[in-house]
Amino acid sequence: MNEVLNKLHIHVDSFGQLKNFNPEGREYAKKESQLKETWSSFSERLQQRIGEQDTDEKLSVFIKITQDRLTDFADKVFEYYKEVESSTTECQVKQKLLFNDIENEIVKVLEFLKLNFSNCFNYFGKVPRWIFYINKDVVTKKNSIISGLEKKSVNEDLIVIISSFLDKFQDSGTLNFKNWHQYIYYKKMVRALCKFVESPDTDDDTMNLIKRLIGYNFNLVTFYYFMVDYIEKMVVKNAPFEEPEITLLQILKNVGNIRPELSNGYNPEVQPILESVNGSILHQLSVIAKLKQVDIPDITGGTRQKKAWHYFEVSSTLEELLFFFKVMQAISFIKTRYNSNLYRFVERHIKTDRTRNPNPSPQYMRNIFAPSWEFSPKVVRKVRSWLTRMIAYIDAHFPDQLRILLIILILRVPADLFYSAA
Repeated sequence: MNEVLNKLHIHVDSFGQLKNFNPEGREYAKKESQLKETWSSFSERLQQRIGEQDTDEKLSVFIKITQDRLTDFADKVFEYYKEVESSTTECQVKQKLLFNDIENEIVKVLEFLKLNFSNCFNYFGKVPRWIFYINKDVVTKKNSIISGLEKKSVNEDLIVIISSFLDKFQDSGTLNFKNWHQYIYYKKMVRALCKFVESPDTDDDTMNLIKRLIGYNFNLVTFYYFMVDYIEKMVVKNAPFEEPEITLLQILKNVGNIRPELSNGYNPEVQPILESVNGSILHQLSVIAKLKQVDIPDITGGTRQKKAWHYFEVSSTLEELLFFFKVMQAISFIKTRYNSNLYRFVERHIKTDRTRNPNPSPQYMRNIFAPSWEFSPKVVRKVRSWLTRMIAYIDAHFPDQLRILLIILILRVPADLFYSAA
């Protein structure tokens, strides 16, 4: 087999080095015939040699060696092809056509080996440059993807990362991908991105794209750093510990629900991006837990009671405060996804007056803040009194603003309705 491959190298060198020859001449016909016949004999010999391998280990070694030698041969043919690519002379046009045919045949053989002997195929072997050259629609797909992401208002930094990744597929003298694995991953990712930009727009396409990238194990280091920064921006700084904690736990839940589409990421030597992101979130949660232990000790004076960290005090009982929150929530002045957020905040940060329970727990508050609206008349009267005093304060201290508001309301009333009322 090596002998046939060596002959292929010799004949392609001999054929490629022909200059200013007569396409109808004997020398050209001889060298063309030698190259074609040698390639034909290689194809026949390949099938024969595959059948001669009597163990899986021997077959694996043979496939890998053949793959590497074919790739080197393909790149040599490509160099000769590039020399005559732009030529219009008859002799070099014929050379170019033959090189084109040989390259396509080599790719077919490599695809055959990858498809039929995937367990033996070296996915970490380099990819022939011809494969990048013949894919002419890559630029069009890239432009379509980037344009689609911009229309969906996806985060600009994430678009830059995607654009840089798509630029890896280009015709150049350098290795665009390190190996077949990355090339195959690239094709799958491009298909996924094309489907994404064709999907209907949503309120948060950035997060939807992030989920898709994590599902496809997009484990580029640039994407990991983007995720770390993106999560940090979602967490409110200088807020009570519970707020960033709840945000991080929600993100952790959302990320954990992502279905993996590909087990091996772009860089198979790096852990899955899902594990990296989870690890980053868990680290931030552990830091918050340590800060809470410093700022809000769980045990005080051996009583095993939680120490409060009161930000302010209100001149009302806990029942009156919760009724006040109930009213504000009913008119959508306060909006919270979970009432437990209010319970925790009140428990730890608001000191109330004359509270029946000196250490009210969230469960105790939940019993008060129930859907039944069962509050005593005294509680209702007291809260209404506070609200009345607030309104009186506004009327007394901001009369000009109130007068302007009344003028605006009068001007909004239709003239005929105003006079008829008068």
